Amino acid sequence: MRMALGWWAANKIAGIPEIRCGLRDDKHRTIKRIETIETDRLATSRYTKGRWNPKICIRTMESLLSQIKELVPEDDPNSIKQAVLIIRPVEEGPGVNRTFEIRDRLPEDQFVEEDELQCIFGGNE
Repeated sequence: MRMALGWWAANKIAGIPEIRCGLRDDKHRTIKRIETIETDRLATSRYTKGRWNPKICIRTMESLLSQIKELVPEDDPNSIKQAVLIIRPVEEGPGVNRTFEIRDRLPEDQFVEEDELQCIFGGNE
């Protein structure tokens, strides 16, 4: 079920209409069959059992992304900010309050140089 939420969220944001899922046999850890599921129907499918609401997920994502945009307004490739998600219980009723706090660069934060990236991703030594 947790995987279904991740699949749905990533594909919904990207605008991908269908998801190909390999469904496995947990005992033998092998894929039994492959299904194609419409992204919009995944939230109400038998895999999620109605345990999360897509409208609430979208509102939460929009809220969190808006907070990040407000907290980090500059577009500076040499700036490091860390967004720390703070989750606090709501005093009245079920649920939580999610907010971000932003901190500036710490001394141990560092940029990875281009030649180091080439070594990591390009396989060069």
